[in-house]
Amino acid sequence: MSETHQVSVQLLGERFTLQTEETPEHVHAMAALVSGRIQQLRDLGENDKLRLALLAALMLADDKTTGDKARDATLDELETDVRALISALSDDDDA
Repeated sequence: MSETHQVSVQLLGERFTLQTEETPEHVHAMAALVSGRIQQLRDLGENDKLRLALLAALMLADDKTTGDKARDATLDELETDVRALISALSDDDDA
């Protein structure tokens, strides 16, 4: 069983204490990402806490799905390249 940690973070002026198997450094890094998105929204004039939280969550979800799509495209491209190399090597063996 993994070690659990009790980690406190502050978001939107509220302190949250989490019980997690993640390291405190990881939890603080994730909170910093959320805080950064919230600040971006505040810079645009949004002040409602609920809207800030929901919009930040949507922005981070978009980042993740966009990153997943880019990773999948890269893997597809690598697979195509590997197949081409295998084919070329097979053709060289036949010659």
